[in-house]
Formats: sequence, structure tokens, C-alpha cells
Amino acid sequence: MHRAELHGRPGAGVEGVVIEVIPRRKLVHTFEPKFIEDKPSRVTYEIEPMGLVCKLTVTHDEFPRGGPTLETVKEGWPEILSSLKSLLETGEALVIPRDP
Repeated sequence: MHRAELHGRPGAGVEGVVIEVIPRRKLVHTFEPKFIEDKPSRVTYEIEPMGLVCKLTVTHDEFPRGGPTLETVKEGWPEILSSLKSLLETGEALVIPRDP
């Protein structure tokens, strides 16, 4: 079993367990934020070749019913993916300002 801890800012981050790996095609892991009380959800990354480029599809699902994770993270994915796009295109990630 593989576990990951992600920390994008000071304080508690996100932990996860790798569920499935298909090299260069798919990664699935649990998503367990440590900054709120909730059970794990699931994140799937799928990479699809498209000629000289590829398409990345990110699906975050299996949220616990009534839990706070969905409301907490739904604004974060667009920021993360925009920053990833900038990193891949320019070599520098976006700096996204945060409210204190």
C-alpha cells in the first residue's frame, strides 16, 4: 500500500492511499483532508494521448454524503489545474493568492 501526504500551505494537508495505477494512463487515490473532519473521497487522473499532446481528466468523486469535503475543495481544483497548465507551458506554476 502506498500513501501520500500533500501540503500546499502551512498546516494540515491531505493524505491518500493509492488504489490503482496504470502507468502513463491512470492514477486513482483516496483523498482525505486533514484540515476538516470527513471520511475519504476518491480522485482519478486519466491521461489520454491525442496526437502530439494529451488530455488529462481529473475526477473527484465518492464524497461522503453530507460531509464538508465537496464544499471545501470544489474551488481548489480549477486553481490547481490552471497552475499545472501554466507549469507545463511556461515552466512556472501560478502563484495563487490566498486570503489569510
